Amino acid sequence: LELTTRTRRDPIISSDTCNYYVINCSSQLYMTSGTLMSGNNVYQKNYNILSGLYNIKKVRTVSGVDYYSFVPVDDTSLRLDVYNAVDQENANIQLFSYNSAYPQAQEFRLIQNSDGTYYIQPRLSTTRVLGTVSDDNTSNIQLVTQSNSDRQK
Repeated sequence: LELTTRTRRDPIISSDTCNYYVINCSSQLYMTSGTLMSGNNVYQKNYNILSGLYNIKKVRTVSGVDYYSFVPVDDTSLRLDVYNAVDQENANIQLFSYNSAYPQAQEFRLIQNSDGTYYIQPRLSTTRVLGTVSDDNTSNIQLVTQSNSDRQK
């Protein structure tokens, strides 16, 4: 996935807090949610004024690995979240109210690739990353086993 401020590509710096769009490298579509409500699906979509802009903020370091929260700029009560905090293939990615009981479902590792793109891996998994099963507009974002596919970057 590519993280961009829309005007330039910026690397994530571990102490940095900045607003970013998340773009799927395969489809060139933006990670977004139709409406900002707890429990809404996250999917990819063509850019428009409502495309998801996320404040990506470092929230903790575990065993030397930095983890970040993805907070929609237009509703700071929500977080990017793995549905039911479960590490399973095709688990849904959603927006959900901040949940201190299951922080591992709302904290993500950014694994930078040599081409400057990233895999986004939830703290609750060591093998799965965010991805899509197709390049279609409105294809759902879900957890998939990391396979070096551009749909995961």
